[in-house]
Amino acid sequence: MKLSPGNHFLELPPETASSNFILHYIEHALPLSPVTNERLRGNIISAIMKGILTVYIGLRVQSNGDEHLTAIMSVMKTGDAITENQIMVIYTFSALHNMTPELVREGMEFVKIKAATAGCRQIIAYTELESISKIADTLGGKLATTVVWEV
Repeated sequence: MKLSPGNHFLELPPETASSNFILHYIEHALPLSPVTNERLRGNIISAIMKGILTVYIGLRVQSNGDEHLTAIMSVMKTGDAITENQIMVIYTFSALHNMTPELVREGMEFVKIKAATAGCRQIIAYTELESISKIADTLGGKLATTVVWEV
């Protein structure tokens, strides 16, 4: 498939999404986990292969047709049992070079389409990076504080 110049997000098939290269970026975008690296990797692969976690790549296509990988994003649909709202969770979003406001905006526009198609009413993402929070705020995200206690 020939892509037009510009930025694109494409869904990866599970076999490609579970490659070592892609898993490296997903694992490094996650918060610290008590699960061992091997078990964590196995959990991620299992979620990808079962269709629980979907992985997309961001590509920038130059006018000469050259393609450059810009981002790797993983998302999953979940539900709130009480309100029965369907929610799209941006599980990880990694830039291969710089997480620019343009890249975040284009990623969010893409996820909004995917979330609407999946019947979701909300998109949720977690970040500890103030720079990403500022970008999300400029894109109309409603910032809320999540308090986490380690046990």
